[in-house]
Amino acid sequence: ELQRVIPAESDVNQGILCARGFFGYEYIGSPKRLTTPLVRKQGKLTPATWEEAMELITNRFKDIRDTSGGEALAAIASPKCTLEENYLLQKMMRAGLGTNNIDSVARLGLAGLRRIVEGLLGSEHVVSKIREIASSGAVFSVCSDPVTEAPVLGIRVRNAHHDGAVVITLGHAPGLRRHCSYCLNPARGTEGHVLGAILSEVLELKKTPGTHGAPGSNNELEDILKELVLPRAQDVKEFISAVSENEIKSVARALVEADNVSLIAGRPIAASPSAPWGIIVFTALAYVLGAKVYLISEGPNENGLLDMGCEPDMLPGYRPLGDVEHREALEELWGARIPQDPGLSLTEIIESIERSEVKGLFVLGENPAFNLPDSGYVTEALKKLDLLVVQDIFMNETAELADVVLPAMAWAERDGIYVNMERKLQQLVAVLPGTGREDWQILAGLCTSFGLEAEYRSAGDIFTEITKATGIYGNLSYSGIKAGTGNWPYGGKAETSGYLGTDDLRPYLGLPSPDASDGLELVHERSLFVPGTMSRYSDALQGISDGPMAKMSTSLAERNAIGPGDAVTLFSERGEVHANAQLDPYLHDNTLYCTNHYKSTGILKLFRYNRVPFTKTPCIYANKAGITKR
Repeated sequence: ELQRVIPAESDVNQGILCARGFFGYEYIGSPKRLTTPLVRKQGKLTPATWEEAMELITNRFKDIRDTSGGEALAAIASPKCTLEENYLLQKMMRAGLGTNNIDSVARLGLAGLRRIVEGLLGSEHVVSKIREIASSGAVFSVCSDPVTEAPVLGIRVRNAHHDGAVVITLGHAPGLRRHCSYCLNPARGTEGHVLGAILSEVLELKKTPGTHGAPGSNNELEDILKELVLPRAQDVKEFISAVSENEIKSVARALVEADNVSLIAGRPIAASPSAPWGIIVFTALAYVLGAKVYLISEGPNENGLLDMGCEPDMLPGYRPLGDVEHREALEELWGARIPQDPGLSLTEIIESIERSEVKGLFVLGENPAFNLPDSGYVTEALKKLDLLVVQDIFMNETAELADVVLPAMAWAERDGIYVNMERKLQQLVAVLPGTGREDWQILAGLCTSFGLEAEYRSAGDIFTEITKATGIYGNLSYSGIKAGTGNWPYGGKAETSGYLGTDDLRPYLGLPSPDASDGLELVHERSLFVPGTMSRYSDALQGISDGPMAKMSTSLAERNAIGPGDAVTLFSERGEVHANAQLDPYLHDNTLYCTNHYKSTGILKLFRYNRVPFTKTPCIYANKAGITKR
């Protein structure tokens, strides 16, 4: 039994753990853990042998592939799972079943962010050490709250402010309210325009003798800056009353005058209605300032699953499907053909299921029926599948719909590699005996059943194959990683997530219209204490935050005769959920914030979404909602 989690001493976390790490491990010992395979018989999930479950998956997936083609199959990878497990999943789908329909929840933010930021700057300018925040003269957090989204990074930002750094926030960032020099909180949907106005002012200041720094020699970004349409500070005030022209100019000057600047971005900027323009503006600002860049990965292994090619148009090691030489080398390594056409993104998979075009889905360690926007639509779509397979540790909303459920191991029961926000490889070593089969063994068994060579004796054997398949990890081994050689760029070739040029992004260089909601808007808020549905099984975390809270401004509460702690109903055209009121005087009167992690309150079912062009990130802004007191 796991009794306690103690942090390792490192220059990243300074020997501390956030609330999630300190208390959240309790779910590992939950009696509600899945322990045996389940197969749906006569409409009910019933216990089955491993052999029965694996044979059913093999036969049904083969039938779908042979009758409807590989494009009728898809998979969702997971940032909760190791490099080795995600690698085997995409190998199984591509080489075993003939489809590139694989994606993950990294599509909700990091995948699109990295595609543009790294594609323009190169990964060598994006991978930054968290400890270097301490030497920053200015830290600018753009549309993110690192305190809740990446607590170790957030603590570093707070410390930097204490040591005299100028800390600037743009958008909703409650974790930094008492630790920022400039808190810019415009209407939602207009954050990108404020950022564009700041970049416009920075470019003007850069023309003035005596200001610090200068752009380097990046021809693509120089060309983009010539064509990028930016608002001016005096223009922004016409539609953003909460941020003044003087504030924009003051922030720009603070950034230009700082000796070292750090820029932070998270999921919200990628899902903004101004994306991809807003991401391009962020990248250009980093370039002009020569700033360190921190892209927040909310899942523990989001960077790792992207390394492994769990994207519909990228092979392991960030090689595009159109890279014939690398694709053929992988085909030789795997002994099977790889389809050439790009697959479907995360929401495209769901929509294709709803149209009965995708008929079989493998979900590894994820809960799309609860964690994706418009979750009611997602749930109804999943019910149409001929075969839904879920591999997880709990019976969640998606598993309840499955035809086959495979019990998974928790992090303390598995061996493997995770890649953190610094792109450092971190090795997991099992400290508890799991029940049943390790996750990589399940996936390797399925690879074998689909005709692939998968005779691995350990997770380490899979990692050895990964080094051959990707080219980005050099000659690293488990023993080398344990000895401390797992730091980026690993001694291998530092690849980026697809180089971009002016031609790729030209359609997105024009100034988009501001998209501020004209009614009451519901906003999905991240929570420090309940970061995911696993939190349901941690008594300590539930004791800290035991129910959903609807956060609103004081004046909005007064208009609706709502007091602190009152029971309220939130509603949209998609349905309603119940929560308790929490008043926050810093919020705009037209916004309601609520988390999504409580089983009884799936707030994401109230949202619709649109797909952001180019990155295919689902945008869930400007959802009109209402609130009543119960």
